[in-house]
Amino acid sequence: MELRRHLVDKLRALTADSPCDGHDSGRKPPRSVPPRFLGHLGRGEEWTGTSGKCWSYTEDLRSTPRAANDLLPRLERACTENGPLAASFGAKIAALDIETCGFTSAPVFMVGILTAGAETLSFHQAFARDYEEEPALLEWTRFRLNNVGLVVTFNGTTFDLPFLRERYRFHRLPGLPQMRHLDLLPLCRRVWKGQFPNCRLQTLEERILGFVRKGDIPGVEIADVYHAFVSTGNSRHISRVAEHNRLDLISLLRILVEATKVGPAHEDDHSR
Repeated sequence: MELRRHLVDKLRALTADSPCDGHDSGRKPPRSVPPRFLGHLGRGEEWTGTSGKCWSYTEDLRSTPRAANDLLPRLERACTENGPLAASFGAKIAALDIETCGFTSAPVFMVGILTAGAETLSFHQAFARDYEEEPALLEWTRFRLNNVGLVVTFNGTTFDLPFLRERYRFHRLPGLPQMRHLDLLPLCRRVWKGQFPNCRLQTLEERILGFVRKGDIPGVEIADVYHAFVSTGNSRHISRVAEHNRLDLISLLRILVEATKVGPAHEDDHSR
């Protein structure tokens, strides 16, 4: 009996500590017990809006060596030399990237925003710890994009912005603030046409920035990782999604700098 009890206790401990593997175990942690986040999410805090709560993290990237601390002056110089972007820099530029549970009619569970302006370079990220926190996540996104002159995305014309608009409508929430939009994907296709096998963000990272990600989570696994997190509360792989989102935004602005050296940027006049 003593051996049996020991084995049962050991099995329970292993189950509680095992990393999520994309499968729903059917267990859902009590909402009163917050998950223990790894990575930068572990230094975040709860954000409260009129629609509820979500998890939020903010970091000043100016003093972060691994974020390329020369990004701000290079971005400012690129915008000054590129007519269409010059006016936007003074009013802040925001790079935007979202993580979702699918391609259509699915929740948004993570939003990353990297804001750059006069002497500011800040990374903001919000995370819905459960499906019910999506409205608060959307409210946080609108709050963070207020007073932004230009939002920069990678394929945001066909994915990020339409997806967000649909989720705001679904929850009957006020939509995104009015702002100009620059989709970096068409610009990169014009600037580097025929030079690379494709214009995926990570291809551009490798060919233009000389940066190869190690241990990055594949995009096709992200939705399953989130569903597993909601079921189990295990945050091991969610921390990888959060870092994936963070790297996407830093690379997006670094590629913007390189692209504007070669060709002019053309902005949309709307983001609603």
